[in-house]
This record gives sequence, structure tokens and C-alpha cells, in this order.
Amino acid sequence: MKKRASRKSSPASADGAPTSLATQFEDAEASPGFVLWQVATLWQRALRAALEEVDLTHAQFVLLASAMWLEGQPPARGSTAVTQTDIAAHARTDAVMTSGYFGRSSGRR
Repeated sequence: MKKRASRKSSPASADGAPTSLATQFEDAEASPGFVLWQVATLWQRALRAALEEVDLTHAQFVLLASAMWLEGQPPARGSTAVTQTDIAAHARTDAVMTSGYFGRSSGRR
């Protein structure tokens, strides 16, 4: 990783708007945030391509994976069935969105 550049103030135009971005990094590749963004973008692109083959969105995949994972775990709260609430909590998704997905996927509207 390259050394951090010293923090400089950004030059401003006549109207006071910055003309460049002040940063502590010598170049973009030295910024962990920029590199993380690049890697995440590549990962999302590959994920979308793989899920497109099975006609799923990333959110749908996460919900299905959570449902399958929970199905293999000991029952929560004495219940024998995994509920939409369990899945939403596990996937950290909105309960209404989760319910909507399972309603549509089972053929209900």
C-alpha cells in the first residue's frame, strides 16, 4: 500500500466550488474505500450473472438461502416450521418485502 499523502486543502474556483478532491492518499488505488468499491462491483456483477441463469435476484437468493439454512437448524421458539418472520430476521430484510416475495413465489397475489 502506498504512503498517504499529506492532507491538502482543495483549490477552489472563483465561485468557491472545489476544483479537486482533497484526500490523504497519493492515488485512488491506495484508498481502501475505493478498492473495496471496485471489488464489490466486480462481485455484484459476477453474482448477477450467476443468478440470472436461475432467474433469481440477489434478494431472492438471500431469502431462499436463509430459509434453507434455518430449515436445517433446531426449531426456534418451539415451532417446527420456519416462518417468514424467522427468514426476514435471519436475512435482515424488511418483513413486508419478505412476505411479498414468498406470496408471489407461491403463486398468490
